[in-house]
Amino acid sequence: MWGMEREVSAILLGAIQAESYPAIVVDWQNIEAFALSLEGVSSSVSYGEPSLKIGKCLVARHRVADNSIVLKSVDCDERDALIAANPDVYFVEDHYLGYDIVLARLDYADLQDVAPFLRRTWAALRKPKKSKGPKDFVV
Repeated sequence: MWGMEREVSAILLGAIQAESYPAIVVDWQNIEAFALSLEGVSSSVSYGEPSLKIGKCLVARHRVADNSIVLKSVDCDERDALIAANPDVYFVEDHYLGYDIVLARLDYADLQDVAPFLRRTWAALRKPKKSKGPKDFVV
């Protein structure tokens, strides 16, 4: 078993460095290992379930009941295209229709199905916030 874990870890490390994602089936532990290698990401809990965050900002959440992952930074047009192209992996529930979110079934997903969205959300959260302008100075 240890040999398999080491092999998967080596594949994940290579994917992180090359920003290419192999077609290996993932579980939450592999996703977490991938995300934790990105600067500032930490393990957390959201709605009582395992999640990944930068500070207080959600990167992704594992939905344990159906073994799926909540992926952010996916607008509705892209989400619809993903679902149409690969409905075994991607889906959405009514609750998420008003948000830039797609769900992915981990039982059918490869690293290449989820890693780009994790990296995209990570990059968006890492961008410096724009200043609202100079503060009013009262003497």
